[in-house]
Amino acid sequence: MPLRYQNKVVIVTGGSKGIGRGIVKAGKWGQSGVLRKRRSVLSSAKTAKCRPCVAAAAGEALETEFSRLGPGSCKFVECDVTKEDQIERLIAVTVELHGHIDCLVNNAGWHPPHKPTDETTAEEFRDLLNLNLVSYFLASKFALPYLRQRHGNIINISSLVGTIGQKDAAPYVATKGAIISMTKAMAVDESKHNVRVNCISPGNVMTPLWEELAAQTADAAATIHAGEDAQLMGRMGTEAECGLAALFLAADATFCTGIDLLLSGGAELNYGFKNLTIERNPECKPKPDPSTLIFGKQFSDHMLTISWSEKDGWDAPQIKPFQNLSLHPATSALHYSIELFEGMKAFRGVDNHIRLFRPMLNMERMHRSTERSCLPLFDKTELLQCIKKLVEVDQDWVPFSQDASLYIRPTFIGTEPSLGVSRASKALIFVIVGPVGPYFATGSFNPISLLADPAFVRAWKGGVGEYKMGGNYGPTIAVQSEAQKQGCQQVLWLYGQDEQITEVGTMNLFIYWTNTKGERELVTPPLDGIILPGVTRQSLLDLGRTWGDFKVTERTMGMKEFLEALDAGRVLEVFGAGTACVVCPVGNLLYKGKTYQIPTMQNGPDLAKRFYKELTDIQCLTAVAVKSEKQKTSVLTLLLNERDDHRPRVRQEVAGLHLAASVFGLGEVDFQFVQQHLRVHLGQVGHQNPVRTDVCVDLRFRRSEVTNGSISLRHRDGGFYLHQAGHQQVNRLGLHRDVMSAVPSSIGYLMCGFISNSSTSSAFPVFPEKTKFFSGILENTYNGKLQH
Repeated sequence: MPLRYQNKVVIVTGGSKGIGRGIVKAGKWGQSGVLRKRRSVLSSAKTAKCRPCVAAAAGEALETEFSRLGPGSCKFVECDVTKEDQIERLIAVTVELHGHIDCLVNNAGWHPPHKPTDETTAEEFRDLLNLNLVSYFLASKFALPYLRQRHGNIINISSLVGTIGQKDAAPYVATKGAIISMTKAMAVDESKHNVRVNCISPGNVMTPLWEELAAQTADAAATIHAGEDAQLMGRMGTEAECGLAALFLAADATFCTGIDLLLSGGAELNYGFKNLTIERNPECKPKPDPSTLIFGKQFSDHMLTISWSEKDGWDAPQIKPFQNLSLHPATSALHYSIELFEGMKAFRGVDNHIRLFRPMLNMERMHRSTERSCLPLFDKTELLQCIKKLVEVDQDWVPFSQDASLYIRPTFIGTEPSLGVSRASKALIFVIVGPVGPYFATGSFNPISLLADPAFVRAWKGGVGEYKMGGNYGPTIAVQSEAQKQGCQQVLWLYGQDEQITEVGTMNLFIYWTNTKGERELVTPPLDGIILPGVTRQSLLDLGRTWGDFKVTERTMGMKEFLEALDAGRVLEVFGAGTACVVCPVGNLLYKGKTYQIPTMQNGPDLAKRFYKELTDIQCLTAVAVKSEKQKTSVLTLLLNERDDHRPRVRQEVAGLHLAASVFGLGEVDFQFVQQHLRVHLGQVGHQNPVRTDVCVDLRFRRSEVTNGSISLRHRDGGFYLHQAGHQQVNRLGLHRDVMSAVPSSIGYLMCGFISNSSTSSAFPVFPEKTKFFSGILENTYNGKLQH
């Protein structure tokens, strides 16, 4: 890195340790750096002084190191920044040594131990103001005449808490907030002299001061861990990063003045979640085998709770060990069903990334349900941040399996301890999570049977059917029992005199048919107040519209119209859709004593399976396609089997893919990306599922041979071969006959090194182009330890 601030004189206060040391050691300040340190500090009810000999030794050591390594030189000057005459002397000594000043970094300061405002004396507050704020003012005052001569700059080190606040630290926060305001005012005043004045507000940066503060708590390690948890990036900042930020403001940000540079790792984005506390469970449970999971029976080690009261508003969110709730016997949720909930999932991909599937749709639906329930409204983004943090804490509970996931159940209840029917004055949001297995047994896609009886109504216009409230589910249990008595597994809910088809069990309903105009059409009931706006429902509609292979319609359909189409052979498939099952085919229907056969399974079910496969691929993995032409996509595919280890072949196989892509004009693939994810996948060991490592190649073509000039690509004997006209040699593209012969017509998608096969020939949306469907569908992606 070239020198960016050559022949400059820089004063760094508090430069012997912590952030100041990081700024000095940025190492590219050029000719000279002058360090000054505070010698004494008054804190708490006692006088706690820095030991001069220790501080001096640290400063002198840094001076020696800097001068030895270069470039430039360093001079350590002792200075008590609480004394005006010593600050004035520091500036004079600097000018005497170097003749000028180009940059002043005001950094010296202190954070006293946390305690409430009413336990802090006025003397303690004045002393802290003198150290943290007045010293900045005085250093700037004495340095400005020299900075104006050189069009120099001032960098004030504040803190993120100066903007967002901090518990039991009002005096400290006041000083840091004042530094930010003083920076802006000074920038206005000094602009006429071409002196820039800027500010850096670090978040949690690991420094000796941070360690000292942590040591004053009951559990220093837990305090440091909590500090890391408060950062979006899952770690604290470093002294070196602070140094680079200061170097940027001094050397490069020549058109910036009066700014407050947040060096916080995004911590301020979490602060609704601002004061989220995490109490880790000391006795974590063993994780279950994904193949034995039963829905809703097993839960993780932690839960999230957020209390609200009309008097005090929202309390701080808490992640704590999983435990029972303590409720008053008159709690309104227990008597009058003042409650609501959501259902969503987190998935672990084969690349070890954990993904939430379109979670903001859940938050928006929960917000609507909250408004209808007269419960207090919440910030959707902030609640989602808290849920993400809970998933991060319990990330080991996200199954290492493509067939299982982590189910997330946010719940909101009124906790008013009164028997009066009224708006709750107290409420509680809590979130529990637990691993769940596949809705269908591995390899199965079994259809369900339905009872349709107009005597039973799930929801009605003007009611709450479109909201996810517990009161919509409890009353259905009796009807479900009646369906089982009549040999059916689920209920097809009807509504109105025309017996409109609405939902199936707890799922949204889809009908794939040939309409009266001879068009293939996917029909689902509209969101007219009695239909729950399902996230899976919306995703299937988005997918269907993206494909463009059939008409997609949201409209009402009565039983008469449906049965007429069924008798005419125009109904192709019927299936439900929801978070638990994704897609669930329907096999027969019992209506008014007569059983009707639904030809879903006789038709594949091609569409239901296509939806299921493509949606689960998106949920668990990342789709990569290489060419899009009017929504017709040619996809390079890697098929994987369960052989032991073929890592040496990966490079050869990828090279073969590159050749085929070039020859047949399939576009470009980021093969470095492919290889990277293959390495990640092939390196996985010790997971419950076998690691699939044997890499093969497949190209999606509707024909057995594709020709480009003198070169043709042929598919035969379960393999793909390149053949050049006039030559006897045929190059086989890295296929294993035993793999491909088992699935000679298989088509898969390149999904970060993992493929699930399908017999469909449908096109897949091109991921890099961020189609309407893909925009936001992988809402949150995490790598290893969840990152926000």
